[in-house]
Amino acid sequence: MTNLKPLFEAFQASPFKVAPERENELEEIRDSRGIRIELDDYQKDWIFEARSFFGVNRIAFSTRSLERLWSVCYAYTAITTELQQYKGDFNSFTPTHEYELAFKVLDWVAQNRLEDIECSWPDHLPNPNNTSAFKYREAADHYFLMTAGRILLHEIAHIEQPHTTDVNASSEILILEELDADNWADNWMLGNWKSYKDEPKVFIGRCMGIAFCHAIVLYFGSKNPTPSKTHPNPIDRLINFIDKHMPSGKPTDKLPEHAPCAMLLVVISHLLMSEGIEAKFGNLDRSYSEVFSDVKQYFN
Repeated sequence: MTNLKPLFEAFQASPFKVAPERENELEEIRDSRGIRIELDDYQKDWIFEARSFFGVNRIAFSTRSLERLWSVCYAYTAITTELQQYKGDFNSFTPTHEYELAFKVLDWVAQNRLEDIECSWPDHLPNPNNTSAFKYREAADHYFLMTAGRILLHEIAHIEQPHTTDVNASSEILILEELDADNWADNWMLGNWKSYKDEPKVFIGRCMGIAFCHAIVLYFGSKNPTPSKTHPNPIDRLINFIDKHMPSGKPTDKLPEHAPCAMLLVVISHLLMSEGIEAKFGNLDRSYSEVFSDVKQYFN
């Protein structure tokens, strides 16, 4: 049985909780469209997708995908938090136990095929079923649910818009629809956030959930040998988000409201390093969009 069990109920509710001020609206969409979430304990590959057949709308997830989604949230929360303590003076950084553990988590996530894994979630790695042993468990739980809510909103957007279900649709249409679903989900979370609580931490927290979604997309994009015919380049998706909601940030500012972009800078550096590529971002006194554009060629 998966160690995610303590979060299953909260996972089902996550798209309603990432923007509580719009909970009633989302309930109306769910009910009018007949949307249900399906969890597949037996599926051996990554799955996050909307399925519509003859008016029946389902959003499918594999349990193994969600296990790794939580693990990514844990690992990058640990890595970025441990690095932040050095405030840019990384020459004096000594890897801590938590920092090294995070990379072990990512090594597990990065196994080539989920179907190669016949054992359960390793007990020696962080998981939400262990309430005391791991330093960043609570933070990972929080970001996992924020990220899951954003992913579910993206899939709901494909149903609500509605987008094509034509298997012969052109690549151009499919890519535009992915960006459209991104925009719909992001606007749902950020379009009216001040009516919930007019405090910057609310905006930052929601953007962190969106940023972890991009971390997952970047992960897949760093592994794809050729450009996707159905999804945009991960860097284009990321820049699309930044330009609409965080356009003025740049790495040299080091402001709290730019924490989601700073986290993604760490994610991209790690993914390129894991592929044997040295991350060369050029001048960091530019917007995050410009800086991320420097490495677009390494993602598909």
